[in-house]
Amino acid sequence: MLNFAEGMTTRGERVAPLFRGSFGIAQRLGIPVVPVAIRYRDPAMAWCNGRMFLPHYLHVAGRPHVEVALQFGAPMHPRTGESPEAMAARARGVIARMVQRLASPLLGAAVVANAPVLVGERA
Repeated sequence: MLNFAEGMTTRGERVAPLFRGSFGIAQRLGIPVVPVAIRYRDPAMAWCNGRMFLPHYLHVAGRPHVEVALQFGAPMHPRTGESPEAMAARARGVIARMVQRLASPLLGAAVVANAPVLVGERA
């Protein structure tokens, strides 16, 4: 399951606080959370600043391609006694570090385990 725990995106200058709900579910089920950092080549592609979702989605979906860098972190397992809020804060720290690593210019496709991946043309 993919969940955007921020509930939005930013232009890449920060990682917003993560909502705790999906972390509580992961804890109850005893399953790991895999943090993912996304950085758009064009910051205007980010859904932020109170923009309505549908017009933003139509703007992005109407483009011939959207280039992003993705980085996947190691699975984070729930810790005994850890609150959902604490797990969310831990994931936010991991994602913030990955976003900073992705801040360098996107230099083409690199498909390597746990490395940035450039996604180009949409199907």
